[in-house]
Amino acid sequence: MSGQYPPGGQPGPYGNHPQDGSGGGPDAGGYGSSPGSASQPPYGQQPGQGGPPPGYGQQQPGQQQPGYGQQPGYGQQQPGYGQQQPGYGQPQPGHGQQQPGYGQQPGYGGQQPGYQGGYQQSPGATAGSPGSPGQFGGYGTQQPYGTQQPYGMQQPYGTQPPPPRKRNTKLLIIVGAVVLALIIGGVVGGVVLYRNAQEAAAAKPPAAVRGFLEAVAAGNAEAAIGHGANPPGDKSLITDAVLKESASRAPLTAISVPVGKTPPSGDTTTVDATYKLGEETVTQQFPLTKIGDDWKLTNPYATVSLSKVKLDNLPMLINGVKTAGDSVILLPGSYKLTTGLKAIGYGEDEFLVKSATDQPSMPTTAATLTEAGTKTFISAAKAELKNCLAKREVAPSGCPNFVTTGAGQSIEPDSVRWSSHANTWDTFKGGLVDSGNGSYLAKGKLGLKFLFSARGTYNGRATTFNNNSWSNQWRYFYITADLTKEPMKLAWERTT
Repeated sequence: MSGQYPPGGQPGPYGNHPQDGSGGGPDAGGYGSSPGSASQPPYGQQPGQGGPPPGYGQQQPGQQQPGYGQQPGYGQQQPGYGQQQPGYGQPQPGHGQQQPGYGQQPGYGGQQPGYQGGYQQSPGATAGSPGSPGQFGGYGTQQPYGTQQPYGMQQPYGTQPPPPRKRNTKLLIIVGAVVLALIIGGVVGGVVLYRNAQEAAAAKPPAAVRGFLEAVAAGNAEAAIGHGANPPGDKSLITDAVLKESASRAPLTAISVPVGKTPPSGDTTTVDATYKLGEETVTQQFPLTKIGDDWKLTNPYATVSLSKVKLDNLPMLINGVKTAGDSVILLPGSYKLTTGLKAIGYGEDEFLVKSATDQPSMPTTAATLTEAGTKTFISAAKAELKNCLAKREVAPSGCPNFVTTGAGQSIEPDSVRWSSHANTWDTFKGGLVDSGNGSYLAKGKLGLKFLFSARGTYNGRATTFNNNSWSNQWRYFYITADLTKEPMKLAWERTT
């Protein structure tokens, strides 16, 4: 049982081996030995004792004393008294190994020399004695304090610690340069994108003006209308046919629309453009309005008054399209006034619309026999005369040729022959006369010489008749024709 003394009695201060008369015993030499002896007695032996007593210094037979019998320095020879301790007289084994006393504190983190995993229970020991279960697990099983690195893991004395790792300066410079380049690239890219966006926005209004002018030049009326903010109120004169006739006289060319780099700040702006209509150079400023994301020409159409050019009782067509009102809506281009009648025109009949804001210089109109009308009139008069000369009558109705019979004269109709051996067609000129009653008359003066012959009787006797007496005389006639009616009807009026 725990607590019993070993056989032989109660122990002395450090054991109970009998001393010899000299105060020494077997294996004496502990503290009584002179310095430098081969070995010093352990703490478990008194100087002068003959040997290690049972008890504290040694295990008693039959039981293993826990704890005290195996503490460092009591039951065994401590390192450092009979020999130099590691770390004092010789180089330590290094901090990579556990060294007694210095590499690791006794009882913490590992077993000391003489320990067997902590206090071992003596045979027959009771619970609660040192090393018994339920009490302390022994110094050998106690965990290290906290997370403190054991001394055994320290670098050995005399070993130079490795130099700190050098930072890769070159890599840092490269990385920094890349980051800086990315930042600069981002800034430059942002500036470029912003500038491109500004320039793209600034180019939209000029693009709208150019698109409008190019559509007019190409004779594409619907495309031209599409560039306007609103469609025209009257599109009768905004057609492909009207624009193509305009281009046949005065094509729209040499379009130039400068493009700025700063977009408009609001929803309205103006754009300057130059172009040519025929041989005339036009410089014009176009107002524009922003609608959604698009720019449209605010009003690209010209409103032209016709009040000073229209003539009563004469129809008016512009580039072949008949108009009824006193004003018209037109695009830039060349326009011609006609009556729709081959023989009558407006005299000065062309005008140029340079732009929407331009008030064109309108012509001074007057009903005029056109060249075609003159030819038609002459042709009609000749045909009428020929028809008259072919008649077998003394005085055909509506004709310039006629004779009158005298007393006792009788003429056979089938024998009448008419001819003209001289005329003035080569000098005939027609003119246009306003009748005042809503009609326009072509009128010309013609000189003729007639030949007449016939058979008949005079006072009952057969005879022949002629106009030899006056056959060489010029007779003049006014020929008139109502040119507002077709087919043309002529009238002959004799004059001196």
